[in-house]
Amino acid sequence: ADSSSASPSVPSNNQLSTSATTADFGTYILKGSTSGTSSARLTMDDFATATADNTPILPNSSAWMVSINIAANIAGTSAGMWYLSGIYRRGIGASTISFLGPLRQEEMMDPVLENATVDISADIILGGVNLTVTGITGNTVNWVAVMETTEMQ
Repeated sequence: ADSSSASPSVPSNNQLSTSATTADFGTYILKGSTSGTSSARLTMDDFATATADNTPILPNSSAWMVSINIAANIAGTSAGMWYLSGIYRRGIGASTISFLGPLRQEEMMDPVLENATVDISADIILGGVNLTVTGITGNTVNWVAVMETTEMQ
């Protein structure tokens, strides 16, 4: 499988479905890297700038239940994982997206990654999910996330 893009269950416009009264699911692979304490938004093609083509976008009038597994790796010497889950909803237009809290989160890591952070939020510009990670002093951290979605319209 090509890990640089969404799975075959997700069309090229990153929306699972567009017709009314539908339900669907999808899998997105998001990745990026951080140097030192920099932050990076994880995208499907590892570009620094998020666009509607490289981030998960919710269709209008829908809700997504999301489960995200995130892994961090420092050259095979240290590793960490985070699990996030929650639900998003979007009305008509990108600015109507919201994340319904509280977020469920679990984590486990080598001690060197204890200050690394993972943040999930609603992107009111693109109308999708924003997954941002922050690294740690003196290290390059490679990140990958697998986001599974269940969509309801």
